[in-house]
Amino acid sequence: MALILGLIFLAMGLPQQAASLGRVEGVVVDAANKPVKSASVYADNLNLPIRGRRPTVLTDDQGKFVLEDVYPGSLLIRAYKDADMYADMFQFGMPHTWPQVELKAGEVFKGVVVRFDKKAGSLQLHTLDAITDEPIKGIEIQMCHADHVGDRMYCMTGSVRGDYQLFVPSGVPISINVSAPNHKEWRYQDASKKPYIVLASAEERTLTINLQPVDSK
Repeated sequence: MALILGLIFLAMGLPQQAASLGRVEGVVVDAANKPVKSASVYADNLNLPIRGRRPTVLTDDQGKFVLEDVYPGSLLIRAYKDADMYADMFQFGMPHTWPQVELKAGEVFKGVVVRFDKKAGSLQLHTLDAITDEPIKGIEIQMCHADHVGDRMYCMTGSVRGDYQLFVPSGVPISINVSAPNHKEWRYQDASKKPYIVLASAEERTLTINLQPVDSK
């Protein structure tokens, strides 16, 4: 009997849970207010912990999107389209005004407009051993806004394997430090000895980095 009652209560709870979810509808446009096709859109719920990859949907030919089964709360509606160099998380330290929605249980929220700013710059890092000319598979990288030295909010750090490509804020001076086990640290300098790199909007650039082994002169 207890098992039967438990199954009944579970079945009764399912519609209630589904009814508490909402829906968000809107459009993604570029800086000229033209719709963006095939952009990925997702909702950041500021009231819930981040767990894994967020579900995303693609915009249609008119740039429209529908996010189904969204938990209610304070939402930031984010979007990206890597193919067109419209990035999301590349803006380390850079503010972006994503539309914020207060979604109620069971509500259908319409009319959200997500607007892309200018395109990012694309940076490809190719790291080699300076003696053997062989690729180095494991490196540590740190990138910081050159005008915010020491502020971790304006830095991005991490370990990567092999060649590395990422989007960076366009028009922003960025310092780059690269290190690897048994190799000396490398710091970016341009031809005029400036310790930062600046990429234009939609610019693609490749850096070949030669790391010196620690026992080399």
